[in-house]
Amino acid sequence: MFDSNKLRVVLHAALVAVFVPFAAFAYTVTYDCGDGTGTPPASATVADGESFTPVMILKDSCARSGYILSGWLVSGTGDIQTGTFTWEYTADKTLTAQWVQFIPKFTVTTTNMSAGDIFKYWQGADGLFYVDWGDGTLQTINYKDVITHTYETAGVHTIRFDGLATDYNLATGDDVPGVISFGNRAVQDSGITTHAGTPLFVSKISGSLGAIYPTISGIKHPRFTATFDGCVNLNGFVPASMFSGVTGGGADTFYSTFNDTSMDTTCPCGAHDATTAWGISSVDGRAVCEDGPKSNEHYYNNECVTDCSFATNLKTETGVSHPLLSEQVTVPSMVFQVDDTKCYVPLESGAGDFNLKWGNNLYHAGDLDVVN
Repeated sequence: MFDSNKLRVVLHAALVAVFVPFAAFAYTVTYDCGDGTGTPPASATVADGESFTPVMILKDSCARSGYILSGWLVSGTGDIQTGTFTWEYTADKTLTAQWVQFIPKFTVTTTNMSAGDIFKYWQGADGLFYVDWGDGTLQTINYKDVITHTYETAGVHTIRFDGLATDYNLATGDDVPGVISFGNRAVQDSGITTHAGTPLFVSKISGSLGAIYPTISGIKHPRFTATFDGCVNLNGFVPASMFSGVTGGGADTFYSTFNDTSMDTTCPCGAHDATTAWGISSVDGRAVCEDGPKSNEHYYNNECVTDCSFATNLKTETGVSHPLLSEQVTVPSMVFQVDDTKCYVPLESGAGDFNLKWGNNLYHAGDLDVVN
């Protein structure tokens, strides 16, 4: 006998089954150090279609001497992930560390920082970049943002940078002071106006920013607007290599680059200006100088001298006699000659071996002897 009530129950159950949503599949992500050593990051779980960010900051984890993490190879694929991506794999995956040789191109030495202090800078270029924070922490960056690092221990830290920019196209509405900034120029970070960097923590710079942020294909130019603006503890001269690789650009390429710093406006004694080597003698009014000594220029008694006329008094080392030089004798400046960065005194052939004392330095005599 037909029972309509039973039919209603069956149909109702079928409809319920149709409208029950399926739970998204969840997958396990496991890390492997690859050619590195150490303890891999802890495994993670991700659902299909979710945004997933692999571990890109390593400390007390995977490591490889002389190398830094360049990305993670996804098992069963040729995909190398270097930052946040949408999970579209339909299985558990192992991410194997990929390594690139770490050759620092630019260095920042900090002031004496306290435990808990945060160092930050603005990174405003496309590419893949690497940072050794100087406390055992290595970070790989593939995005534009304010980059921050919190130091757990107090002290002076040496931060080393590597990588290469691939583009300087900025999103519409980006409020950026330049390609990179350690200064106090305001930028937008997640809709909030903040300083690009922590300028009071910067004390020394060396190496080349231009090697990381060069002119690309002769037409895409970096900007170093306000890069060190407000770094009042920063002094010295701009190394000639600092912006090597940068050609052309506009009026804002070096606008306020060293504003409110103590950087030199002229090259110090013993340092070339870089007019010949780099084609520019100043950046934002600061001297661009060659690393290394300048010919014919020396410090003597805290004065910068350009020849050897100051070198008049020579002493033989105590207890050593010589027929041509008494214990102290004035040598006419005309016998001195300049060769690159040193002064020499010609000695007569066959004069014998003895030591000269100039200041606190001892020199062994020969046909030519260094005296400063």
